[in-house]
Amino acid sequence: MSEIDSNSKQKLGTMNVRNLYRYVLVLGCFIVCGLTSKGQVCENCGIGQPTPGSKLEIKGCGVDSSTSSLNVTDSNGTSILYVQDNKRVGINNKNPRTTLQIQSDSTGGINLNNIKGDPRIGYYLNSNSTASFTMGVDSADGKKFKIGTTTLETSTRLTIDNAGKVGIGLSTPSSLLSIGSSEPFQVNSSGDVIKLKGVAYAWPATQGVASTLLTNDGAGNLTWGVAPSSWGLTGNASTNPSTDFVGTTDAVDWVVRTNNAERVRVLSTGEVGIGTATASTTLDVETALGDGGIDIN
Repeated sequence: MSEIDSNSKQKLGTMNVRNLYRYVLVLGCFIVCGLTSKGQVCENCGIGQPTPGSKLEIKGCGVDSSTSSLNVTDSNGTSILYVQDNKRVGINNKNPRTTLQIQSDSTGGINLNNIKGDPRIGYYLNSNSTASFTMGVDSADGKKFKIGTTTLETSTRLTIDNAGKVGIGLSTPSSLLSIGSSEPFQVNSSGDVIKLKGVAYAWPATQGVASTLLTNDGAGNLTWGVAPSSWGLTGNASTNPSTDFVGTTDAVDWVVRTNNAERVRVLSTGEVGIGTATASTTLDVETALGDGGIDIN
């Protein structure tokens, strides 16, 4: 065996490969490996690194995308794993645009399988040791997919269970979409809002006709109803005295005010009071002034 030093000066001689280190200069890069008597690597092996600190250490020859430290190809010479010297890695891609780029010409993707815990991906900012966000599957909680801050189990922000129910701010959604820790907002599988601000609702199945409004029966059941007529402030036309009037339809007094002070009251029993809220006759006029009364001209 021959040995070639870094100055490319060849030293000839027969050497025993047993328990020797082999130094070979290939294209300006050292390959350094320790060999056993059977030719197996037993020590650290370096490519381009004369003092490797790992079983295999590859030292690149540049710092940008023009050079590569590692290129693993298939039998056709197509790159399977490509590591650029600018710290970018491509799988099935020789020109990764990001730190890791995965490309597939057929059915591809990433499978995460953790046999000792929850498969998850953590997102860390700078050199923080605690994840800002984590997403993955919580095997201890019905194998739900979760997104959380720091951890999935204790800082859950979004949950999707096996039935497709989505919870925002909670891990046990009872509707197709539930928002808030006590689920004050819920949407069912039909897309209906069934709870708003904690109040349950049941919506009509069809659209209402023009000029109708939703009315509530007091139990949250909504139906379409005809909008009540109104008495215009600038006058009204085409009125019917038998149906159109100003007043009340229940046993409640009718009051006229000016300057937010009561001037006239018609009691529910029919008595009219002017200056009094407790008329005792058909027409009761009272005043606190000395010149009060009724003027007839």
